[in-house]
Amino acid sequence: MDRTAQVALIKDANGISEGRALAAFTTLLNIRTYGFEKVKGFMSRSTFYLHLRYLRNAGITDFDLYNGNVFPIRPVRVVLAQPVASWEDIKDITRSEKS
Repeated sequence: MDRTAQVALIKDANGISEGRALAAFTTLLNIRTYGFEKVKGFMSRSTFYLHLRYLRNAGITDFDLYNGNVFPIRPVRVVLAQPVASWEDIKDITRSEKS
């Protein structure tokens, strides 16, 4: 996955601007180049953890960050077995599971 696609994925996963997504992606590259602790010291604490939150929301795990592994950013998908359209549907499902 190229840089543009990764930035777009971070942007879409977090509902943020392209500039913020690019900043989070740059933080990721810096962690992979210089290491977690060094990059943490380069930035303000709040900005560093905000970027980490953006990256995690895009599917990057702590393991990926700490080990500096090369990996594609993978989207998180949620599959609903039975979509719920109303509260009545939830009540019906709950009743059937109790039986």
